[in-house]
Amino acid sequence: MLSNRFWGLKVALAAAAFAALCHWSDLRLRSTLPPVESWSDSHLGRTVHLSAQKVGASDPDWIEVLTSDGPIRILGQSTPAARPGDVLSAVGTVAGPRQVRAVRVRVHTGYAWKRPLNYAVSILTLIVFAVWAAPLFRGRFHDLLLRSRH
Repeated sequence: MLSNRFWGLKVALAAAAFAALCHWSDLRLRSTLPPVESWSDSHLGRTVHLSAQKVGASDPDWIEVLTSDGPIRILGQSTPAARPGDVLSAVGTVAGPRQVRAVRVRVHTGYAWKRPLNYAVSILTLIVFAVWAAPLFRGRFHDLLLRSRH
């Protein structure tokens, strides 16, 4: 497995396996929120997930979120206070055209600064690891090169 023989084939197989995994997960995620335009009577009662959606308008009885398919109104008796511009996630059932009856709603406070901070910490961790690990490979680059057996 780790030899240099057929390394091109091994890289291609690994890339194909990764692409298949990404495609499979994309299909699974798309099934949790069918396109809003296709919601019909057959979708009534179906559980849908709305992740990290921006609030467009709100009222004590409903919250309207802006999705790529257009606005969706989230109905519920216990919808939390959300202002336009906030980001929220919700789980609920389809109650009608462009309407979801919420089971759970969560407003993500600080989403605008927490999300970039998450990326910054991840990148900083990679840099620290690279600086720490670089001396371990010093002088051994000939072992790391991919060479053909010809």
